[in-house]
Amino acid sequence: MTGRETDWPVVASTTHAVALVPSRQQHLGTTLVVPRRHVFDPADLADDEATELYLMVRLMVDATMSSAQANYYHISQYVGAPGGEPIDHLHWRVEPRSQTPARKWSSIADVPATPQAELATIAARYRGFVAADPARSAMTAV
Repeated sequence: MTGRETDWPVVASTTHAVALVPSRQQHLGTTLVVPRRHVFDPADLADDEATELYLMVRLMVDATMSSAQANYYHISQYVGAPGGEPIDHLHWRVEPRSQTPARKWSSIADVPATPQAELATIAARYRGFVAADPARSAMTAV
């Protein structure tokens, strides 16, 4: 998260956090909230980083519930490879849920990649939500 380009659409960003639409959508409308600084443990976050990350997670929950036609949501914290993720880096996965019951857990590596156009549509819908309220101005829509 050092600023290198990715094909994952960015929804919102701050100095310390970024929200992305990942390529593998186990639940369509999923976003990741990732610290810009590489850390493995939440205890390694400075207070200002932790605050921004929490506010970004909260924003993505709002966007999910308002824009993804979800009945509820699920938040998971991952640290990377031990959780089935491709890299060792702290992040949160915000997933819209409308299935009852929810799908059984599986490694994200087992989920097929979602087409880029669909990811862009999800990101645009969430960006619209973020941009619609001036109170969210600290979370800059990209």
